[in-house]
Amino acid sequence: MDTSIENNTHLYDNHFNDVSSMFQNSTVILESGLPYSIDDTKETSNEKESHNDDNNEQQPLENEKLLLKEEVIECNVVNTTKNFDILYHIVGTIAGKDKLAKIIRYSLDLLRLLLVYFNGKLREKNPNLTVFYKNFNKLKGNYSLFKYFIKFPLTTIKFFLIFSFKSVEKKISFINSQLSTFRYILRFGYLPFYLLPYLDKLKSIAKSPHTIGKIALNETFLQDTLNIYYSIFDELDTLYKLNLWSNDQFYNIVGRHEAYSWQLDILLALKNNWLSLKSLERKELELQLKLQFKEEALELSNFYNNFNNDNDKNNNNNIINNNDNDDTKTEKPDSVISYSFSNSFSTSDIEQQLKSIKDQKLIVNLDLVRLSFDLMANTTDVFNMKVPTGTYSILSLCSGITGFIKIWINTRRELSSN
Repeated sequence: MDTSIENNTHLYDNHFNDVSSMFQNSTVILESGLPYSIDDTKETSNEKESHNDDNNEQQPLENEKLLLKEEVIECNVVNTTKNFDILYHIVGTIAGKDKLAKIIRYSLDLLRLLLVYFNGKLREKNPNLTVFYKNFNKLKGNYSLFKYFIKFPLTTIKFFLIFSFKSVEKKISFINSQLSTFRYILRFGYLPFYLLPYLDKLKSIAKSPHTIGKIALNETFLQDTLNIYYSIFDELDTLYKLNLWSNDQFYNIVGRHEAYSWQLDILLALKNNWLSLKSLERKELELQLKLQFKEEALELSNFYNNFNNDNDKNNNNNIINNNDNDDTKTEKPDSVISYSFSNSFSTSDIEQQLKSIKDQKLIVNLDLVRLSFDLMANTTDVFNMKVPTGTYSILSLCSGITGFIKIWINTRRELSSN
């Protein structure tokens, strides 16, 4: 009985020594792996708390509020300056000037149509205004006009509204014609730069006819042909607006072919942008699957590592129970392999690529919307469709605004990257 008790106490002492040695080894490993000891962290945390208390006593809340207000003011100044810089760069480009002129032109055209509408309504409700207009031309001197105003105040006010609407309408029509000529001048002069490379391709085809499939039977050659087709009639239209030639019958032919060429160019651009959008969507789906696969691989790796850690704990308990004093090292090659496999590509790189694709999709979608508005507006000219008054102006204004938003986003990204 005493011997059994002594043996049990001896075994208990051995178990206690093994557990204490393992605990000391684990603390040594932890402290060797850290850049500081556990006691140091306690001291540093106490020092930080006392330092923060001193700073909190020295800095009142009012100073913090003032600093926050200054930061908000600085952020607002930076944003306004940045927007002004973006607008400055847009105005400095040909595409920016064209889009701004387009927005102004069709906005003024809609305003002109509103003035015409209100002018017609006033004339319909007040047919005696035509008689007043005839009598007004016979009036002489401000006294007679004042006397007429006293006698017929409402009629005089309505007449002056009609007269002011007429004058504003004429001024807007003049401004619109000038803006239209300005946009034609911005596009003028590209025909030689389209024509010379095109003639070189035709010469190479004439020298070696077997290369016609490689040079001519592709989308690039079709785009060059459409550019030349549109530029010829667009520049003839510009010369007509500058009064360098005048033939109304030939001008109608020029305008009709200009509409045809622009329609074909819009359809080809829509097709290219649609294919670009589908390609970006495929790339986005691949990256999303890649990111999802990485997350699942990380979860599997963590689960496998935790499983190995549990097995190691069970092995250590078995070692203690079996009184095995040998130093054993457990190797975990599989968990290392899984960890390196899960980190073979970075999550931040994938997220950055997804953000870039999202930005590109935004630009492509804006192009598709802009081209759709242009297609609807130009279709009314191609087929001579009878549409409500102002339809062409509304569609063109929407196209100009969408194009301006696209230029604004591209310019902002370019400035931020620089």
